[in-house]
Amino acid sequence: MTSTPTATAEARLATRRELQDLIRRIEQRPVRRAHRVETSPPGSLAWLDSKAGRIGYREVRYASDEVVGMQSLAPLFEVDAGSLHLLSRGDAAVGAPGTCARDLVFFDIETTGLGGAGAAVFMVAVARIEGVELVLRQYVSPSPADEAALVDVVVRALSLDADPVLVTYNGLTFDAPFIDERATLHRRRAGLQSARHLDLLHTVRRGYRGVLPSHRLAVVEAEVLRVRRPELEVGGAEVPAWYFRFLRSGSMRFLDPLLDHNAVDVLALAALVAHLHEGVSGEPE
Repeated sequence: MTSTPTATAEARLATRRELQDLIRRIEQRPVRRAHRVETSPPGSLAWLDSKAGRIGYREVRYASDEVVGMQSLAPLFEVDAGSLHLLSRGDAAVGAPGTCARDLVFFDIETTGLGGAGAAVFMVAVARIEGVELVLRQYVSPSPADEAALVDVVVRALSLDADPVLVTYNGLTFDAPFIDERATLHRRRAGLQSARHLDLLHTVRRGYRGVLPSHRLAVVEAEVLRVRRPELEVGGAEVPAWYFRFLRSGSMRFLDPLLDHNAVDVLALAALVAHLHEGVSGEPE
């Protein structure tokens, strides 16, 4: 039996109201003590070479009791299809039966611009649950000539053949199509736009409407998660300029703050999912 447009609209409205009720319950909880997010020591990149070029790589592992801002990551490990169905606004693919926390792949990119022929991706962070840890891996292109190598390794890291759920913030509009376009330019196929996708920007827009002054990730981090950024934080608008300084100088002092910025973006996504799932399950940490 095919659902009517009216029935579909009513279902979406019901999901929105349920999500908004959830947000109100979560925001009424006592505020926990905030912690500064720790990433990894400066200069911790390893370098990997391939036929396509060279990339920098680092890996950081976080235990399930790690705290991001005020939020423990522990609830993240219990995410199930039911909570994903709600957070994805009823997306049947994201909330498909059997989908669980280990299917989630948190993903964020840094680029030299917002699009066009001159814009390239130079840094990507990918995080996923492995065993009892959240493993964050970052990949860096040390020069524009190495972008193809970066695309290759990122597509492998996302494990798209295993049908993951990509978790991003505005990734449906920006991150996924950007990587797909850069892959096409290098005569490769990424396929991110056809993957299952939980874009938390849309979740926040619906659930936190009227609660937050803005839906920017920086505002969500500060107001919802109480994230305190690293002292040498580089703002999002400054990222391209710092990368260009790294290209001119080769000095890691211009790259390390970008790695921290990128890492915290992805950790915030994981913490936000943990925060919202905690509300769904009704089990405060």
